[in-house]
Amino acid sequence: NDTDHPTAAQQLDRRVTRIEWTSNQLTATSLVWPEELVLLEETLELLWWSHNPRLQMELPYWIGRLTALQSLSLFATHLQGTLPPELYTLPNLVSLRLYEAQLSGSLATEIGNLSQLSWLWLHSNNLSGTIPTEIGSLANLEGLTVHGNQWEETMSTTTTTSSSSSTGVIPKEICELRQEKLQHFWTDCEENQSCSCCTKCFERDS
Repeated sequence: NDTDHPTAAQQLDRRVTRIEWTSNQLTATSLVWPEELVLLEETLELLWWSHNPRLQMELPYWIGRLTALQSLSLFATHLQGTLPPELYTLPNLVSLRLYEAQLSGSLATEIGNLSQLSWLWLHSNNLSGTIPTEIGSLANLEGLTVHGNQWEETMSTTTTTSSSSSTGVIPKEICELRQEKLQHFWTDCEENQSCSCCTKCFERDS
């Protein structure tokens, strides 16, 4: 009876805490994440598939079930699509490195729920919309990179006149983190995206 013989995926050692396939020349036109990874939801702390530029994939909705996950690194891949809302429910996530990929869409305000986050690297994607002010609530944040995207300026409304004005791309709430743990904050250098609290800025490619 085949049901008496579990598949290799089903035999995953549930003591596994790390999966690292970095710089392995992985190739896939459309990677389907093995959902059996959720069998490691209580143990998997690190998942790195970085530096595989020919690897095309999207983050699956069930990523939120990996509740022990502390580090997710998929940079320098062909990671595309939008960030699933389930990503913002990971209670122990400390490091999120998704830079130099093809991500699109906007960041949800729920990113402020990642209270343990120390490193958020999102540069060189196709992200758009405004940068959520809720990032300013991430008191443990030490590194943040947002340059090389398509951010819109944040608008503030004056209650006395009901008029709106631009406050730039970087919310002041993020700048206030520079008084806390934020030591590395990289943005674009363009005039309408300048930021006095940044530690480094980058000129856009012409």
